[in-house]
Amino acid sequence: MGGELFKHLTDNFGRMCGQMPDNRRPGHNQRYRIAGFVKSAFGVPVFQHRSMLDYQRKMKGKRGRNNLETVFGVTELPSDTWIRAPMDKIPPEKFSGIFGSTLKIADGAGQTDTGYWTAGY
Repeated sequence: MGGELFKHLTDNFGRMCGQMPDNRRPGHNQRYRIAGFVKSAFGVPVFQHRSMLDYQRKMKGKRGRNNLETVFGVTELPSDTWIRAPMDKIPPEKFSGIFGSTLKIADGAGQTDTGYWTAGY
């Protein structure tokens, strides 16, 4: 179930990222897509490396691809600063649906301990 749950999370997360609003001025810092920023930011806790973007760049250099590319489809890696600026403009509630739906699937499959998760999902 773990692999299926992660696939559900990444598939739905990818769709959600594609619908994120781009509040940047036209022509201003448009090199990276909003979806790439969001996926890169999400990769920090997923891949648990203190300098995740640097590690991903080094991995790409050694192996020709990296985890962000393989798991989330991020083909260009923005810098930490490039990630923070647009992410700060996205309201947190834009993310609540994906995590709630994933927890419901996990709970339905018996993958959660009711004493650990908070009610309301």
